[in-house]
Amino acid sequence: MTSGSPQKINFDQLTENSLKWLDWIEGATKLQGLIKGNVNFDGLEGDEKKFVASRLNEVAPNRQLLLNSVYITMTAGFEEYLRTTLKAMADNLNQEAKPPNAHHKTLVNFNIRETAKLLRRMDSPPDYITFNHDDLCRILGSCATGSQAVQFNGEALSDVDGLIRLKNFCERAEGLGKRVDLDVAAKDPAIKIALKQEKNNSARDVRKLLEDELEIISRYRNRIAHIGGNASDVTEPVLRSHKYLLSAVAVAIENQIQNRAKK
Repeated sequence: MTSGSPQKINFDQLTENSLKWLDWIEGATKLQGLIKGNVNFDGLEGDEKKFVASRLNEVAPNRQLLLNSVYITMTAGFEEYLRTTLKAMADNLNQEAKPPNAHHKTLVNFNIRETAKLLRRMDSPPDYITFNHDDLCRILGSCATGSQAVQFNGEALSDVDGLIRLKNFCERAEGLGKRVDLDVAAKDPAIKIALKQEKNNSARDVRKLLEDELEIISRYRNRIAHIGGNASDVTEPVLRSHKYLLSAVAVAIENQIQNRAKK
């Protein structure tokens, strides 16, 4: 049973359901082969007979396309998990309702800069962000001296490139007051299990392996997005191992955000 923040639960459900669809389709293909030639068509009505015959004659979809579809859904879901985690950090700051001078100046300036960046993109915003210029202007105004409460812009502050590799995510999280450290993540038991590492392996070695594997995931994701569904990097073992790793990374991130991680 999945647990954690709402965004982690959504990610876990997405990946589990995607793998269930993969298993269901492959199970249906196997079942088709087992019952083909063994159906008693005499016991079927006209429309039933046509339907069963058409289903048994269907050709299974291209397996590589299926694997790539699940893979791109999984990696996009992980990116969305990271974005919504950053938004939640911004929301937590907003709930404090503190004036600009009650926050570290660097954090307020960070909010101004990222909101202004998004405002410059108002005519061609990223597809995954929804905003209007009035809201952005109000957010900028809330950062001025004399404002009663700073509004931190979750949309702008979650607009981060290269999320899968985590470096930029960690930097943005730290800017929002939450430290997510890859050295600490490398000590997380879930990460070590996903990477098939022994408990006593050094955090430095595990971190290097983690970064290398996340780089591979990012590259495979981009190849599918840019080349198309026939990119041949993803096999079923690769898909499942990367699913377990991304789920483990989400656990490690949650542990650090909730201060449950071992330093």
